[in-house]
Amino acid sequence: MGLAGLGGVDLHGGLTLAAQMQGGQLQALDARLRQVDVRDPDGRFVFDHLQGDLRYSAGTPVASALQWQGGQLYGLKFGAARLPLTSAGGVLVLPQAGIPLLGGRLTLRDAVIRPPRDGDGLEIYFGLHLADVDFGQVAQALELPPFQGRLGGDIPRAHYARDRIDFEGGLQLGLFDGQVRFSSLALERPFGTAPSLSADIALRGLDLLRLTEVLGFGSISGRLDGRIDGLRLVDWTPVAFDAWLATADTPGVRRRISQRAVQDIGRVGGTALVQTLQGRLIALFQDFGYRRIGIGCRLENQVCAMSGLRSEGNAFTIVEGQGLPRLDVVGHNRAVDWPTLVERLLAASKGDVAPVVD
Repeated sequence: MGLAGLGGVDLHGGLTLAAQMQGGQLQALDARLRQVDVRDPDGRFVFDHLQGDLRYSAGTPVASALQWQGGQLYGLKFGAARLPLTSAGGVLVLPQAGIPLLGGRLTLRDAVIRPPRDGDGLEIYFGLHLADVDFGQVAQALELPPFQGRLGGDIPRAHYARDRIDFEGGLQLGLFDGQVRFSSLALERPFGTAPSLSADIALRGLDLLRLTEVLGFGSISGRLDGRIDGLRLVDWTPVAFDAWLATADTPGVRRRISQRAVQDIGRVGGTALVQTLQGRLIALFQDFGYRRIGIGCRLENQVCAMSGLRSEGNAFTIVEGQGLPRLDVVGHNRAVDWPTLVERLLAASKGDVAPVVD
């Protein structure tokens, strides 16, 4: 099991196994499991009371079924389920199985498993459907801010081979009265060392006020659109992406930004200049009107290349003010160290940034 990165897995329960080999190839397998508990020491997966039978045949058809009482996958808890299986011609087939997941349901369908054979490694094909999963519970399990929303979507086909899963289709998340869509999903080494995830993310119409309240990032009213292209996580840490976030021009939606949010944006983006008609008198105001907000970050080699609504030399506008008092926020540091930027974001969310008005 160590060859698959599973050498430290803790197993308890009972197993009876019969196998037939011919010419170095597996011809038949009959495994019977009795109350087996499976626990990964790194917390990647858990199965409670796994039991039933698993039959594989390289020839004539056979049927079997596995079931469990519950478990976890990377901290995400799932409920009891039963997996009906058939096998013939050297493959295992799972037509469909529903699994309770965080207030919603995950459905596996059209799964085909090809064990290693004739020099080829393990291959798995499957479809996946998510319905009404509570994203608040997902965020809590993954130690994210307390986001709220429902996760759903359909992946008609996914393929696992050579320790990599490629997903067709995408997932859609209803979040902050808007939509977040994930596409071009791929996962390398899902249970090995330093798993790697890649994806493209599109954001549409998120309620900025609700988002900034959750993040503890001052308060901004309005709607947010954006994209995060080429996102790549290694061991669940971002190492590359090209992101652009900007307010959407939505008629009838109020656009205001608090003084604290102005300071947080300025500090997160590095040294910033706050330009106003009233100069230091700006400190007398709690919030301000704005015309638009836009900020970009291209992460590569631990450095975030910053951008804004418009550029002039090394300066870039993040907030374009509107009304009186008029307020613009202009960044002056285009290259920001990524770990430093993360520290600033965390400090801003905790209110550790003291207001300073220039």
